[in-house]
Parts: sequence; structure tokens; C-alpha cells
Amino acid sequence: LRGTVALEEQGHGDPVDRVRARARRKGADWIVTGAKPLVLDGHTADWAIVVARTDEGLGSFLLEAPKGEAVPTLDPTRKAARLVLEEERVVAIGPRTDHTAIWRRVVDDAAVAMSAELVGASEAALNLAVEYAKARVQFDRPIATFQAIRHKAVDMLHRLELARVGTHYAAWASDVDDEQRERAAAMAKGFVGEAAVFISGEDIQIHGGVGFTWDCDAHFYYKRAKQNDGMLGYQGWQRHRLADLVLDSA
Repeated sequence: LRGTVALEEQGHGDPVDRVRARARRKGADWIVTGAKPLVLDGHTADWAIVVARTDEGLGSFLLEAPKGEAVPTLDPTRKAARLVLEEERVVAIGPRTDHTAIWRRVVDDAAVAMSAELVGASEAALNLAVEYAKARVQFDRPIATFQAIRHKAVDMLHRLELARVGTHYAAWASDVDDEQRERAAAMAKGFVGEAAVFISGEDIQIHGGVGFTWDCDAHFYYKRAKQNDGMLGYQGWQRHRLADLVLDSA
């Protein structure tokens, strides 16, 4: 069986605060109404956990056989769907309290996992660029000998290693439930998203014209980086959130 989570809705900023879908009781049942514009695998999943607002706050609901409509995405290797909920009958799951804190923790941990994925994609993009630079000959010598290319590769490596360290720290902070966990998650998602877009973009630049074609995998890394950056809190919002966490505790 394949499951998914229907959380994010339209808008910017905090993905938890953006939830507008509503759940209400109808007799002995729960009914959910709303729209989830981006649900990963929402058109092929056997079930989905839908996040919706109730009179108590946020609630979590199990929806069997979601009828998501496949939508085009920036990243062709990651499928997604739009889920329109019109008086859908669902089953309430979890404690009978406000689930806001639960979903904030879920989003943070998922953002760290997404950052780890982007570290891997960035490393692959860097390796692809380096191997191409060594093999591509221009003016009777490999372009890897050109200063401009060498500077690009070093800048890519620099951001990659900073992203790796930040992600490792955020994963550790979550694992031990460190008091800096929220800061670490915001730092990781904010920095890694930006770094991955930069690294994968420079990969395309090093490849030159061929980097924009379907014959080269460079564009796949860039598209994954751009799509991940916009999910679970864009880098700009993560920086605002981090500033609030730092300054409000000062």
C-alpha cells in the first residue's frame, strides 16, 4: 500500500499556518472540505493523511482512496496531484487535541530529510560537472584547467560541505530532541535549499549549451532543487523564522 500526506495549501510562509481545509462532524462521521494543490503521489496513493482545521485547532484525518488529479510539476521525476475535497468522509486519527505542535514537528523533520536529499543531489551535480570539465576539451586543453571553471567548482564544493554539515547537525538535533532543534531545522532547510539551487545551476553553466538539453542529467538536479526549495517552507520564510527564534529568545 502507498500512502501520502495532504498538508500544503496555496500561499507563502508557514506551511502549517496556511492550512484552510475544514473538518466538521456530521452525525457520527467527520467531513472534510478544502483543496490541497500539491500532494506527492496523490493520484496513485491508496490513502492520505489530510490536515484540516477543526474547532479545536488542527486535526489529522485518514482518507481512503484519495481521488487526486495529476498535475504537471517542475520536477518530472517526482509526481504530484491536486486533491479537491468536497464533503469527503474521513476518519479522525491521533489524540483528540489540537495537532498543531505535532505537525510543526513533522514538517521540521520532513524538511531535514528533504535537505539530506538535496545534499545528495548537490553532490551528484558537482561530480557530474567535474567529470564533464575534465573530459571537455576547448582550445586544445580540458576546460577544467580554466580559472573560471575551477572557481565555479570550488564555490560549489564550499556550499555543498556547508550544506552537509548543517543537515547533519539538524538531523542530530532532531534525534536527541535538542533545545536548538527548531533553529537547526530552519537553518538547514533555508541554507540547503539555496545551496542546492546554486550548485545545480552552476552544473548547468559548466556544461554550457548541452546542460540545457535532455541528453544531459544536469537539469534534473536543478529541477529537484527548485521544487524542494519551495516545499515545506521556502528559504526566505525559513530565514524569517530563524530570525524570530533567535531574537525572541534574546
